[in-house]
Amino acid sequence: MNAFNQDRRLDVVLAEYKALRGEILQKFQNHIQLYAIIGSLLVIGLTYIIYNEIYDALLIIPVITSALAYRFIWEQSVIVTIGRYIKEEIEEVKIPELIGYRGNISEKNGSQHQYWMAWEHFFMENFPMPKIPRIKFKKWTDRPFAFYMLAFLILFIFIPFFPAIFWNIICIGSYAHIFDFQALTCLPNYVHILSLIICCILCSHIFIEVIRT
Repeated sequence: MNAFNQDRRLDVVLAEYKALRGEILQKFQNHIQLYAIIGSLLVIGLTYIIYNEIYDALLIIPVITSALAYRFIWEQSVIVTIGRYIKEEIEEVKIPELIGYRGNISEKNGSQHQYWMAWEHFFMENFPMPKIPRIKFKKWTDRPFAFYMLAFLILFIFIPFFPAIFWNIICIGSYAHIFDFQALTCLPNYVHILSLIICCILCSHIFIEVIRT
Protein backbone atom coordinates (compact mmCIF):
# COMPACT_ATOMS: atom_id res chain seq x y z
CA MET A 1 0.00 0.00 0.00
CA ASN A 2 1.49 3.34 -1.01
CA ALA A 3 1.66 6.29 1.38
CA PHE A 4 -1.08 8.23 -0.44
CA ASN A 5 -3.63 5.43 -0.20
CA GLN A 6 -2.66 4.77 3.39
CA ASP A 7 -3.25 8.42 4.28
CA ARG A 8 -6.61 8.35 2.50
CA ARG A 9 -7.69 5.25 4.42
CA LEU A 10 -6.51 6.78 7.69
CA ASP A 11 -8.56 9.92 6.97
CA VAL A 12 -11.62 7.76 6.34
CA VAL A 13 -11.13 5.81 9.57
CA LEU A 14 -10.61 8.98 11.61
CA ALA A 15 -13.70 10.55 10.03
CA GLU A 16 -15.70 7.46 10.92
CA TYR A 17 -14.35 7.58 14.47
CA LYS A 18 -15.28 11.27 14.79
CA ALA A 19 -18.80 10.63 13.47
CA LEU A 20 -19.36 7.73 15.86
CA ARG A 21 -18.06 9.66 18.84
CA GLY A 22 -20.39 12.51 17.86
CA GLU A 23 -23.32 10.10 17.79
CA ILE A 24 -22.41 8.82 21.25
CA LEU A 25 -22.35 12.39 22.58
CA GLN A 26 -25.76 13.00 21.01
CA LYS A 27 -27.14 9.90 22.74
CA PHE A 28 -25.80 11.17 26.06
CA GLN A 29 -27.62 14.46 25.47
CA ASN A 30 -30.78 12.46 24.76
CA HIS A 31 -30.30 10.74 28.11
CA ILE A 32 -30.16 14.08 29.90
CA GLN A 33 -33.32 15.21 28.12
CA LEU A 34 -35.11 11.99 29.11
CA TYR A 35 -34.07 12.49 32.73
CA ALA A 36 -35.40 16.05 32.62
CA ILE A 37 -38.70 14.96 31.05
CA ILE A 38 -39.38 12.11 33.45
CA GLY A 39 -38.21 14.11 36.47
CA SER A 40 -40.60 16.95 35.60
CA LEU A 41 -43.41 14.50 34.87
CA LEU A 42 -43.00 12.73 38.19
CA VAL A 43 -42.77 15.92 40.27
CA ILE A 44 -45.80 17.54 38.62
CA GLY A 45 -47.86 14.35 38.42
CA LEU A 46 -47.25 13.07 41.94
CA THR A 47 -47.75 16.53 43.46
CA TYR A 48 -51.09 16.94 41.65
CA ILE A 49 -52.24 13.43 42.60
CA ILE A 50 -51.36 13.76 46.28
CA TYR A 51 -52.74 17.30 46.61
CA ASN A 52 -56.08 16.37 45.00
CA GLU A 53 -56.18 12.84 46.50
CA ILE A 54 -56.90 11.18 43.16
CA TYR A 55 -54.71 8.14 43.85
CA ASP A 56 -56.19 6.09 41.00
CA ALA A 57 -54.17 8.32 38.68
CA LEU A 58 -51.04 6.64 40.04
CA LEU A 59 -51.88 3.77 37.70
CA ILE A 60 -51.27 5.95 34.64
CA ILE A 61 -47.74 7.03 35.55
CA PRO A 62 -46.02 3.64 34.97
CA VAL A 63 -47.55 3.38 31.50
CA ILE A 64 -46.15 6.78 30.48
CA THR A 65 -42.74 6.26 32.07
CA SER A 66 -42.43 2.79 30.52
CA ALA A 67 -42.42 4.32 27.04
CA LEU A 68 -39.62 6.69 28.09
CA ALA A 69 -37.77 3.82 29.79
CA TYR A 70 -37.76 1.72 26.62
CA ARG A 71 -36.51 4.73 24.68
CA PHE A 72 -33.69 5.12 27.21
CA ILE A 73 -32.80 1.43 26.87
CA TRP A 74 -32.68 1.79 23.08
CA GLU A 75 -30.39 4.83 23.30
CA GLN A 76 -28.11 3.04 25.76
CA SER A 77 -27.98 -0.06 23.55
CA VAL A 78 -26.85 2.09 20.63
CA ILE A 79 -24.15 3.70 22.79
CA VAL A 80 -22.85 0.29 23.86
CA THR A 81 -22.90 -1.04 20.29
CA ILE A 82 -21.00 1.97 18.93
CA GLY A 83 -18.50 1.77 21.77
CA ARG A 84 -17.91 -1.91 21.09
CA TYR A 85 -17.38 -1.21 17.37
CA ILE A 86 -14.88 1.58 18.12
CA LYS A 87 -13.02 -0.66 20.55
CA GLU A 88 -13.00 -3.91 18.56
CA GLU A 89 -12.84 -2.62 14.99
CA ILE A 90 -11.34 0.87 14.84
CA GLU A 91 -8.94 0.70 17.78
CA GLU A 92 -7.94 -2.96 17.53
CA VAL A 93 -8.03 -3.58 13.78
CA LYS A 94 -8.26 -0.59 11.45
CA ILE A 95 -5.78 1.79 13.10
CA PRO A 96 -3.10 -0.89 13.77
CA GLU A 97 -3.39 -2.08 10.14
CA LEU A 98 -2.52 1.43 8.97
CA ILE A 99 0.02 2.73 11.50
CA GLY A 100 0.88 -0.30 13.63
CA TYR A 101 0.90 -0.57 17.41
CA ARG A 102 2.18 1.91 19.96
CA GLY A 103 3.86 -0.63 22.22
CA ASN A 104 3.80 -4.12 23.65
CA ILE A 105 0.91 -4.82 25.99
CA SER A 106 3.28 -6.55 28.39
CA GLU A 107 5.26 -3.35 28.99
CA LYS A 108 2.50 -1.65 31.01
CA ASN A 109 -0.68 -2.61 32.76
CA GLY A 110 -3.75 -2.24 30.59
CA SER A 111 -4.38 -3.01 26.93
CA GLN A 112 -4.87 0.70 26.11
CA HIS A 113 -1.07 1.09 26.11
CA GLN A 114 -0.89 -1.16 23.06
CA TYR A 115 -2.87 1.12 20.75
CA TRP A 116 -2.39 4.64 19.43
CA MET A 117 -6.15 5.26 19.74
CA ALA A 118 -7.53 3.48 22.80
CA TRP A 119 -10.22 5.54 24.52
CA GLU A 120 -12.69 2.63 24.66
CA HIS A 121 -10.00 0.31 26.04
CA PHE A 122 -9.06 2.85 28.69
CA PHE A 123 -12.72 3.47 29.57
CA MET A 124 -13.54 -0.23 30.02
CA GLU A 125 -10.38 -0.83 32.06
CA ASN A 126 -11.20 2.14 34.32
CA PHE A 127 -14.98 1.83 34.29
CA PRO A 128 -16.57 4.23 36.83
CA MET A 129 -19.02 2.40 39.06
CA PRO A 130 -20.28 2.48 42.66
CA LYS A 131 -17.69 1.19 45.14
CA ILE A 132 -20.36 -0.07 47.52
CA PRO A 133 -21.63 -2.45 46.42
CA ARG A 134 -19.55 -3.60 43.43
CA ILE A 135 -22.26 -5.58 41.70
CA LYS A 136 -21.96 -7.64 38.54
CA PHE A 137 -24.97 -9.38 37.05
CA LYS A 138 -22.98 -12.16 35.38
CA LYS A 139 -26.14 -14.09 34.62
CA TRP A 140 -27.32 -11.41 32.18
CA THR A 141 -24.25 -9.40 31.24
CA ASP A 142 -20.49 -9.08 31.60
CA ARG A 143 -20.72 -5.30 32.11
CA PRO A 144 -20.36 -3.88 35.65
CA PHE A 145 -23.18 -2.16 37.47
CA ALA A 146 -22.83 1.48 36.41
CA PHE A 147 -23.92 4.74 38.02
CA TYR A 148 -26.41 5.44 35.22
CA MET A 149 -28.20 2.20 36.15
CA LEU A 150 -28.78 3.52 39.68
CA ALA A 151 -30.23 6.74 38.27
CA PHE A 152 -32.36 4.72 35.85
CA LEU A 153 -33.71 2.42 38.58
CA ILE A 154 -34.67 5.37 40.78
CA LEU A 155 -36.31 7.53 38.10
CA PHE A 156 -37.79 4.92 35.78
CA ILE A 157 -38.69 2.07 38.12
CA PHE A 158 -38.75 2.89 41.86
CA ILE A 159 -40.58 6.25 41.81
CA PRO A 160 -43.12 5.49 39.01
CA PHE A 161 -43.91 1.83 39.78
CA PHE A 162 -43.78 1.39 43.55
CA PRO A 163 -46.56 3.89 44.40
CA ALA A 164 -48.81 2.33 41.74
CA ILE A 165 -48.06 -1.21 42.93
CA PHE A 166 -48.61 -0.19 46.57
CA TRP A 167 -51.92 1.53 45.74
CA ASN A 168 -53.15 -1.49 43.81
CA ILE A 169 -52.33 -3.77 46.75
CA ILE A 170 -54.12 -1.41 49.15
CA CYS A 171 -57.23 -1.32 46.95
CA ILE A 172 -57.27 -5.08 46.37
CA GLY A 173 -56.87 -5.67 50.10
CA SER A 174 -59.65 -3.19 50.83
CA TYR A 175 -62.03 -4.94 48.45
CA ALA A 176 -61.13 -8.27 50.05
CA HIS A 177 -61.72 -6.78 53.54
CA ILE A 178 -58.15 -7.52 54.56
CA PHE A 179 -57.84 -3.95 55.83
CA ASP A 180 -60.21 -2.18 58.20
CA PHE A 181 -60.63 0.87 55.96
CA GLN A 182 -62.11 1.63 52.56
CA ALA A 183 -59.63 2.78 49.91
CA LEU A 184 -60.49 6.00 48.07
CA THR A 185 -60.81 4.38 44.65
CA CYS A 186 -63.41 4.71 41.90
CA LEU A 187 -62.15 1.69 39.98
CA PRO A 188 -63.46 -1.87 40.25
CA ASN A 189 -61.31 -4.53 41.85
CA TYR A 190 -60.49 -6.32 38.59
CA VAL A 191 -58.90 -3.12 37.23
CA HIS A 192 -56.53 -2.98 40.19
CA ILE A 193 -55.70 -6.67 39.80
CA LEU A 194 -54.99 -6.21 36.09
CA SER A 195 -52.99 -3.05 36.77
CA LEU A 196 -50.92 -4.84 39.42
CA ILE A 197 -50.08 -7.65 37.01
CA ILE A 198 -49.14 -5.22 34.22
CA CYS A 199 -47.01 -3.11 36.55
CA CYS A 200 -45.12 -6.14 37.83
CA ILE A 201 -44.50 -7.45 34.29
CA LEU A 202 -43.36 -4.06 32.96
CA CYS A 203 -41.20 -3.36 36.01
CA SER A 204 -39.46 -6.76 35.76
CA HIS A 205 -38.94 -6.55 32.01
CA ILE A 206 -37.54 -3.01 32.11
CA PHE A 207 -35.20 -3.95 34.96
CA ILE A 208 -33.84 -6.98 33.11
CA GLU A 209 -33.42 -5.08 29.85
CA VAL A 210 -31.49 -2.17 31.38
CA ILE A 211 -29.17 -4.59 33.17
CA ARG A 212 -28.47 -6.29 29.85
CA THR A 213 -27.45 -3.05 28.11
